[in-house]
Amino acid sequence: YRESEYIVRMAEKYELSDVHIETFPLEQWTWDAEKAELWLIKPERRLIVSYRDIPAALATGSWNGEVSTEVVYVGAGTDASHYEGIDVKGKLVLVSGPVSRAHRLAVRTYDAAGVLSYYNGAGRPIDRPDQIAWQSLGGRTDGNTELTYDATFGFSLSHRMGMELLGLLEGGESVELKVLVRTRTFPADMEVPTAAIPGNGSSDQEIVLSAHLFEGIAKQGANDNMSGSAAILEAARALNALIRIGKLARPRRTIRLIWVPEFSGTYAYLERYPEERDRMIAAINI
Repeated sequence: YRESEYIVRMAEKYELSDVHIETFPLEQWTWDAEKAELWLIKPERRLIVSYRDIPAALATGSWNGEVSTEVVYVGAGTDASHYEGIDVKGKLVLVSGPVSRAHRLAVRTYDAAGVLSYYNGAGRPIDRPDQIAWQSLGGRTDGNTELTYDATFGFSLSHRMGMELLGLLEGGESVELKVLVRTRTFPADMEVPTAAIPGNGSSDQEIVLSAHLFEGIAKQGANDNMSGSAAILEAARALNALIRIGKLARPRRTIRLIWVPEFSGTYAYLERYPEERDRMIAAINI
């Protein structure tokens, strides 16, 4: 993957040691999005959000879809009582609750076309009105190409986007949206780039610097966790440069760097190299 290739290219440029990519097979197929757009087409026409501009706007696990239909508001959308007296069949449902819980009810039980959620569980959304929370439908593949439950799609909206749609609805407007979603599942491997700054030979122990380079494959973010991945790469560059020019003594212990898919990549690496795991005396995850 391009992220792994970038890490390897820069680690080699910085003259780190043992630079390579570890590859691990996945038991399940991987989901990824190719295109997703959410358009307001009535009472006016404009793009609300697209996957190209903000990848987190499309809930992971969303399936292919293309629909133009009206939108209805059902509150949180996480309990059957929220749908009493509201016809959502074939419509887009705007909710303030998590997209996964609303999708299970709105789509699976009441035959809605899809879910638009402006939920954000981190503090008060009004304090960050343009922040879009990462959300998932929660579906998994069955080891082949199909999701294990009936899925359509879900969009994660900012608080401001949600309030604008809600304002139109509460103002008596007839609100119609157009959705286009293109996704796929495919077999893929996990990749774990790794590099090292060798110790001076007086100890076989290792200190580990780690960061997750992949949120699965589908989602990466600046804070979660490209910033951590960049930070340990830069730390390694600085340390290695100072060692090479004699400003810093070579450490007793080897400094091992691993850039992993979150959780799963760490488990896979440690299971493959139990002897290396036994030499690790501390790990700093950024």
